[in-house]
Amino acid sequence: MDRKPLQDRSLLFVCTGDTCRENGAWGLYTKMRSMAKKRGLKGRVRVCSSRCMDTCEEGPNVVMAPGGTMCTGVARKDAIALLDEAEKVAAGKGECV
Repeated sequence: MDRKPLQDRSLLFVCTGDTCRENGAWGLYTKMRSMAKKRGLKGRVRVCSSRCMDTCEEGPNVVMAPGGTMCTGVARKDAIALLDEAEKVAAGKGECV
């Protein structure tokens, strides 16, 4: 097995488990994917769906990598800020906080 650091790339994992989905996670996920595509972020920021993160009562949840920061209670209106932050991290101009 090889291990490589995430260089020049950010990942956003959106929980699409049952409870988060009931609270709007699927809409959040599709909006973030669409926005990332429109912004031309392919290869730098990847939005991925994830199953349950065991923090259902706080969802929808998003984990940002590198850094492993979990954002809870994420709404569709937060998508722009999350993508902005992920883009800065991928460019080496910030870190996930």
